[in-house]
Amino acid sequence: MLVQPVRHPVSRLLREPEIPGARLLDSSTDVWAINRAAALDNFPINGLKVYVPAWSSMGKGDKVELLFNGQVVNQHIITDDAEVGQRVTLWVEPRHWLTGTHTLAYRVTRFNQGAETFTPALKLYAKLEIPAGQD
Repeated sequence: MLVQPVRHPVSRLLREPEIPGARLLDSSTDVWAINRAAALDNFPINGLKVYVPAWSSMGKGDKVELLFNGQVVNQHIITDDAEVGQRVTLWVEPRHWLTGTHTLAYRVTRFNQGAETFTPALKLYAKLEIPAGQD
């Protein structure tokens, strides 16, 4: 009798994105805070930098979309072997920002497969007025 090896399913969980300059504002509600510099001034053309960590089974042809308040604001398609297994840098442009609370998530669509969304979306509080808080 042929015995099949035990297969360990690939985890499809997406990891939390990294936001340079963000700090945890309230640990009881998981609200992150950013100031004017992070959202607008550090990269005045591109806006807020967001690092999306590499996901399981990442490969050429995969697409990642950044969702700000539920809307796609940036995306990237993996086109080169050198990108596989590396984090992806995406941006929330300055035109999207207002002082207040926002949500941030991302969605990965693996080549020829369905989309998977990072949940729950991060809650971000942006304070854009000057003085905008600690850098």
